[in-house]
Amino acid sequence: MSSIKRRDWFLLLSLGNFKITLVGFYMISIVTILKQSGFSLNQLSLLYLLASIELVQVLVSLIIECYQVNNKSGHFRFWLLLSNSIIFLALFALFWIDIKEQFNWLLVICFVLSIMGIFLASATLGLNSTILSYRERGFGGVVQVLSARSGRMIGGGLVLYLYQHFGWHIAVGLMLFLSCIMLIQLYFYREPSLQQSTQKKVVPWRDLLKRIWTYWLQPTTGWRWFILLILSCMPYAFTATTFIPVLSDQGFDAAQVGTILAVYLPILCMIASPISGWMMHHLSRYTMIFSILFSQVFVLASFIFVEELTKFYHNAFIVQIMVLSIGYTLLLPAVMAVFMDKAGKEMATLDSSLQYTVMMTGASIASFLSLRLASHFGFGWVYGLSAAVSLVMVIFILLFCKRIFIVNE
Repeated sequence: MSSIKRRDWFLLLSLGNFKITLVGFYMISIVTILKQSGFSLNQLSLLYLLASIELVQVLVSLIIECYQVNNKSGHFRFWLLLSNSIIFLALFALFWIDIKEQFNWLLVICFVLSIMGIFLASATLGLNSTILSYRERGFGGVVQVLSARSGRMIGGGLVLYLYQHFGWHIAVGLMLFLSCIMLIQLYFYREPSLQQSTQKKVVPWRDLLKRIWTYWLQPTTGWRWFILLILSCMPYAFTATTFIPVLSDQGFDAAQVGTILAVYLPILCMIASPISGWMMHHLSRYTMIFSILFSQVFVLASFIFVEELTKFYHNAFIVQIMVLSIGYTLLLPAVMAVFMDKAGKEMATLDSSLQYTVMMTGASIASFLSLRLASHFGFGWVYGLSAAVSLVMVIFILLFCKRIFIVNE
């Protein structure tokens, strides 16, 4: 029987929100401020390089797994408290610099924020996988999606609003306030006294590095799960990368694009998220994931005809974006639940990070190729490719992957 309490749910919600708020702060708000201040695209591209740091999450998870902390407060609490303390200090340093005049210092601070954000995310994944029971993981995925959407609105929307109306110090002050709230919450938090948490011991580096390979040799994972993870986010990444340029080509200005993608879309997805929790109580992991992915094939295929649809209805592309995003919002909690199902209790952080890194690698490849392919062949060709990958994934699940979703608990 699970010992998780309301305070645990509240912490998981806060952690997910703060992590995405942090990403939105330096990847949306700071980039927008610098762009409006006349910085070149080459300079801004250095900030975008920070996104690729996400791929070192496996290394971070190795550190968290290797250096176990055995005390009453909990192993993951220590890493969460440490990473957020450094985030607070980095934000405090950012408060005192002029980002328009001290660009090099800005890059250093954003690098620190990115690395510590990965520590925060890895420890959160490990905490989720450790304290949530099989039946709670579906709702745990819903909590993560809700917190991520709200975090995007705060880090990429509210911060920019405060900067525009009240200045840089008020905008950074909000981030400092949120980090301070997290510090207080983590300081008084105690991890549930689960049996497996009392048996934690130092894991040798050799065993951890070996796990990176042997994890994919287990009956519940294997090459099928690896391929499925690589493919899982590619269709959405191919398509989502085109949202801003296509909306711009259709005549929407920057403010309208920001409102659509950073305000309306997250709100709509937050409203849809609880439906996913309801579905997971009535459907198996396999049935839910397969059904949603099958429906998404047709949604992705509809993007091929975006120009024709726009002639009939000017906002057709916005409707397509909303429908596609709702589908993936319903899907993500189920995927996160499967992540936790397939994370062993003894190495929960590493197992979760391995899966996340493989999935993000596929998404990164698709995002990198999307606009380059569009520039040579057009957006329609990219949408056709995303629909084709989605169809291949559905067929692959139907033929090879049904058994890997079965978990005995």
